[in-house]
Amino acid sequence: KVDHVVFDKTGTLTQADRNSVEFVGPVLKNLEVACLGSLARHSTHPHCLAISSHLTSSDFYPEPVRSFLETAGKGVEGQVLEKEIWMGSAGWMISRGVEMPEEIKLAGSMVHVALQGQYRGSFRITASYRPEVDGMLQRIGKLKQVALLTGDRDRDAAHLSKLLGPEASMRFEQSPHDKLAFIQAMQNQDHKVLMVGDGLNDAGALKQSQVGIAVSEEVGRFTPASDVILSA
Repeated sequence: KVDHVVFDKTGTLTQADRNSVEFVGPVLKNLEVACLGSLARHSTHPHCLAISSHLTSSDFYPEPVRSFLETAGKGVEGQVLEKEIWMGSAGWMISRGVEMPEEIKLAGSMVHVALQGQYRGSFRITASYRPEVDGMLQRIGKLKQVALLTGDRDRDAAHLSKLLGPEASMRFEQSPHDKLAFIQAMQNQDHKVLMVGDGLNDAGALKQSQVGIAVSEEVGRFTPASDVILSA
């Protein structure tokens, strides 16, 4: 009975373990790498997984993380080696009083870093799309109305438009609340919605939709509330 299929992007259409990660800013010191890698590995968000993989190696020894907190759609924070660390979106950083370079505020998919409340740099993440995505989207697009809801900026808009087709609805910089509201609006128009997301920022939308499918990079660490859980 489903007539609308809604996709998240990060960790759903893209794969965290093949994303390209680059740090933009002064070269990180060994102690900073240890702190950021230790914090990032506490999150199952695809961006954090990509950063953790980029910073750590098989012999990496994580430092204890205190007061870890993850705010859906915004970022993660915690204390490592007595340093207060924030990693997240530009809007979240600005709301906490972090002064950032103007050109960085407007950049694409980036995870910004603040140490002790001071801007330190950003991780630029270039998405790697799952190889089967284009064919899957084309097949579903022939049968259902397709939409994309993502918290990222519209840097990949042209590529996503080719993947999803001209009839698809695409919305960028969507918060978890925005995603939930979109699903509710579709349902208020008597549509039946299937939501496919990563299970973290999409938890509300997955629960609200008639059918929720969570794509999880690490099923053993994270089992989101949904009707279906797919191992990525």
